[in-house]
Amino acid sequence: MRALRKIWESKVVTLIKKFLQQGISPERLALSVSLGITLGIIPLIGVTTVMIAGIVFLLRLNFAATQLVHYIVHPIQIALFVPFIKLGEIFHNGDVLPGSFFGLLHQAKTDLWGTLQDFWIANLSAIGIWVIIAIPLGIIVYRISLVTFKKYALIYIK
Repeated sequence: MRALRKIWESKVVTLIKKFLQQGISPERLALSVSLGITLGIIPLIGVTTVMIAGIVFLLRLNFAATQLVHYIVHPIQIALFVPFIKLGEIFHNGDVLPGSFFGLLHQAKTDLWGTLQDFWIANLSAIGIWVIIAIPLGIIVYRISLVTFKKYALIYIK
């Protein structure tokens, strides 16, 4: 537990302090973190960096903070990919993709175009599940981050 606290204080708190000292408001930093986490778990492997960069540019948020958080949650995105697909299949009336990697590989060998179509439908269903989860997740992460960053702003910024 002490090691975890030491890592938190040496790495995370130092980064928060640096971002706040650069003049980023706690609200903007909380929004950056919230979007980094929420968009970072979308079941679209390979396009999130560009997507997040565009949104950060449009909203004029802190690119470094958002991308850093996005890269930290990237393993979670990969871990949640299959569960999002499976939950999406429930709303799509059953199994769209085979239950195993080898089944998917066999299906792709026999009917590549059909497999790609099935995967596209499954991925769209997974994105629908993500949307349902992302809205409350984004609000919760924003609120928690805002309280935390305001606390650190009072301590470190004078």
